[in-house]
Amino acid sequence: MQINNITNSNFVKNDVKVTKRASYMQQKNVNQKDVFQKSLAFKGIKLPSGEYDINAVRYAKKVVAQGGDGWKNRLYEKIYKREKDSHGPILSKGMAKAGKTLDRVNVDIITLGLGEVFFYLRNLSDKQVAKDEVLKMTKIVNDVKHRKLKEDAAVIKKTEQVTMRMLEYKKDVNTAKDMKIKPELLDLLQRKREGRPTAMPNNVMFYSKEDVINNDLINWTKENANANVKTVDLKEDDLLEVLEKAEKDYKETGDWNLIHAKNMEDLINPEKSDNTTIETMKDIMGAVAEDYHSTIIFSTKNPEKLDYIALQPHRVKTLDLSNIKSPKTMCLEDAKERVHNPENIRENPLGVINDILFIANGHTNKELEWEFSLSDNVYRDVRNNVLEKFVKEDNPEGLEYMSIFNKAYHNLI
Repeated sequence: MQINNITNSNFVKNDVKVTKRASYMQQKNVNQKDVFQKSLAFKGIKLPSGEYDINAVRYAKKVVAQGGDGWKNRLYEKIYKREKDSHGPILSKGMAKAGKTLDRVNVDIITLGLGEVFFYLRNLSDKQVAKDEVLKMTKIVNDVKHRKLKEDAAVIKKTEQVTMRMLEYKKDVNTAKDMKIKPELLDLLQRKREGRPTAMPNNVMFYSKEDVINNDLINWTKENANANVKTVDLKEDDLLEVLEKAEKDYKETGDWNLIHAKNMEDLINPEKSDNTTIETMKDIMGAVAEDYHSTIIFSTKNPEKLDYIALQPHRVKTLDLSNIKSPKTMCLEDAKERVHNPENIRENPLGVINDILFIANGHTNKELEWEFSLSDNVYRDVRNNVLEKFVKEDNPEGLEYMSIFNKAYHNLI
C-alpha cells in the first residue's frame, strides 16, 4: 500500500478540495509560459528516502513541529481502524457493527469453523499494513527533521553574518569619523571657537553611494559640531537669504555657522539647473566662509553628475565615504551570493526563497516561514510578490531570480 493512502484518511483535511482546485489552476495556466512551473497540481516531493505525496510531507512537517514520538501510535491506530473498517467478505464497507458481527458468524458457520481463522489472518494483515504505513511515514519524518536541522543551522549562520556586517559597518563609520570628519571639519570648528587662526572651508561635501550613510554621518557631525548649527532645505529656502541671516547671527553671538543644506546638489547639477543658476551658485559657494562666517555641508551620491568647476577645492572640500557600505547593502550582497550557490538551492531552498524575497523587497517582512512553506495560499502570495517586484518593476535580473526561485521551490519540504 502506498504512502499516499494516508492522505485519503482524516489525517490531512480538504485533500479533495485541494485536488480540484489544483486541477482548475493547471487548466487555467496551461497556455501561459511562466518560470514558475510548480503549480498547485504538483503532488510529488523528492526526499532522500524516496518521492512522496505532498500531503504526506505536510503531515510529516506537522509531526516535526509538534515533536515527540506519540504520533506513531496515533497513526498506527488510525490506519489499523481504517483497514479494519474498509472490507468484509460479504457485507460492504460502512455496514453497521451488528451487521458485521452477523456476517462474521455466518462465514464461520459456512466454513465449518475456518471463518475464525480467516478473520484472524485478515486482522494480522491489517496490522501489518498499519506497521508498514508508520514505517514509511517515519522515513519521511526523519528526512524532514534532517532538512529542518540544516535550515535551522543556515538561519543561525545568516544571523551571525548579519551581526558581523553590523560590526563591520560600525568600524568603518567610526574610522570615517576619526580620520576624516573630525580633522577635516570638527577640529577646525573647535579651533575657530577657541579664537585660534583657522582656514575654514566654504563647503564640505559628504560623498557616499548610499543616502543612509550620508544622512547618518551628517547628523552625527551636526550633533558634535561646536558651532551654530542650522538645517535648511534649498527647495524651499533661498540660500542667499539663509547666509545673510547666518552672518547677522555671527555678529551677535560670535559663533561660526554650520549650515546643513538639503538638496544643494540639485542647484549645481546641469541636468536639474540651468547655467545661470549654476554660475550664481559658484559665486556664492566661493564666498561662504569669508563673507558669511559660515560653512555649508551637503551630500551627494553622484558627484560625477555635478558641475566639476563648482566642486573645485577652493569651493568644496570632499569627504569621500564611498568605501563604507551599510549593513543592508552588505546583507544584500551576501543574499545574492547565497542564491547563486547550487548547493544552497538544493540543501537550503527555504533560505534561498527568503533571500530572493529580501532582494526583491529590501526587507524581511515577507519571509516565508517553514511551517507554511507548502501552503497553497502562501505560495501564491509569495509568487505574486516576486512577480510584481521583478517583472512589473523591470528588474534586469528579475527573470534570473525567478528561475532560481522556481528551482528552490521544487526542493521545498
